[in-house]
Amino acid sequence: MLKRTLLYSLPVVVFLASWQFLHFTIWESASLALLGIVFPRFIGNIGYRIAICDLVASLAVIFWLVVPIIFYHIYTEDNELANIWKSFMPIPSEEYYSYVFPATLLMIFGLFVPFKYSSYPDHKIWLDRARAYLEGKGKITLILLIIGSFSIILSPFAPSGLGFVFKLSADLFYVAAFYAFYSDFQNKKTILAIAIGILLFRTLSQAMFGELLFLIILTFLVSSVGFQKRIKPMLKVLLMLVGIMSVIFLQSIKHTYRSEIWGGYGGNKIALFGGLIFEKITDPVSIFTDSELLFGFAQRGNQGLMIAQVMDYIPEKAPFSNGRDMARSLAAVFIPRVFWPGKPEAGGKYNMKRYAGKTVEGYSMNISPVAEAYGNFGRTGGIVFMFFFGLFLNVSVNLVLKLSWKNPSLVLWIPYLFYYSVKVETDVLSVMNALVKGAFFAWLVYAGFRYVLKARI
Repeated sequence: MLKRTLLYSLPVVVFLASWQFLHFTIWESASLALLGIVFPRFIGNIGYRIAICDLVASLAVIFWLVVPIIFYHIYTEDNELANIWKSFMPIPSEEYYSYVFPATLLMIFGLFVPFKYSSYPDHKIWLDRARAYLEGKGKITLILLIIGSFSIILSPFAPSGLGFVFKLSADLFYVAAFYAFYSDFQNKKTILAIAIGILLFRTLSQAMFGELLFLIILTFLVSSVGFQKRIKPMLKVLLMLVGIMSVIFLQSIKHTYRSEIWGGYGGNKIALFGGLIFEKITDPVSIFTDSELLFGFAQRGNQGLMIAQVMDYIPEKAPFSNGRDMARSLAAVFIPRVFWPGKPEAGGKYNMKRYAGKTVEGYSMNISPVAEAYGNFGRTGGIVFMFFFGLFLNVSVNLVLKLSWKNPSLVLWIPYLFYYSVKVETDVLSVMNALVKGAFFAWLVYAGFRYVLKARI
């Protein structure tokens, strides 16, 4: 009873403390209080539910609401680094939060609508059913791994229009690892080692660490539900702290490593990566005393900058889309490029140019769904749209869990299906494109095994 009282009082204490003692605005204080609601809920659901919606809610609050506070109070226009990199917030805090806070809150309401399966109190039964279903089907993991491996080898030679199809096929190696883990296949350890090796090789060779990070998080969310012993709350907090520190270490070396790799480094990439990690581990204090490095951490996490740039640009310098771009994006999800050669491309290049007036070349940047909603529908329309965006993700998770009741192994595809959905810095087209096409590709794999190989996976 005492723990529950303390948990419920935490948001109130955070709000009052940040408002009265730190002199944050009411909107900023409310944002910290909201984090005090969604993040403990996320931690509490780990090990009990496949908390995809909780993860999205927590990341949105952190990157859209909390990190921007740092830029309104520390990295302002008067800060040298923020001024050099033009990373200060271009609009006042009141203007920013009066839209982004209610839009985020409405999205969270949509994410937390209590549907039958997504809000089920304990998802362990889904993992138990998957484990029982895969008894005697271990060789399926080998077939999935072979398909995925061949797709990785062939993907550099694939036509540009089929790039995403090969990406979906290549990622089957990851599904194979899940099948191996939950099956009784005698060579499961070998399959797992190969899958992990492929993932690390792709990460180090491309110097793109986002995929690795989100796959680790989603793997943990799914697999922790199936543990025989529940994870204690203190252990969850400890694991979270270890995860945060790991991300900090990774961010501290990412720029140097990426510069070497993209610059044509011909040496041993594993040795290079390991050497950079060892350098930081032996001198961890340098991470927290390097002002430029700390600024880089904050800058990388400030999705609010792109949102604010959109709000500064629209409608003063370009008109609202009035839903036209969103309608084209939704249509693009379902119409193949062969029938629509000029259909919109997923990604941030168009969005940053259209809604923020920024040209993106040689790096990745996007405006996020909340800014895209603003650019399409304005303040009120954008807030309403974000509720339905959250509801869409909630319904999608609920539907996969519902279908997993009849096809128990489908629950193991959740990281594969929702990898893009939890990335709050992407756009609506990328989210829906990956989810819909991933689901269709999964259906093709199930149908192929059933009708071609005469096997049920």
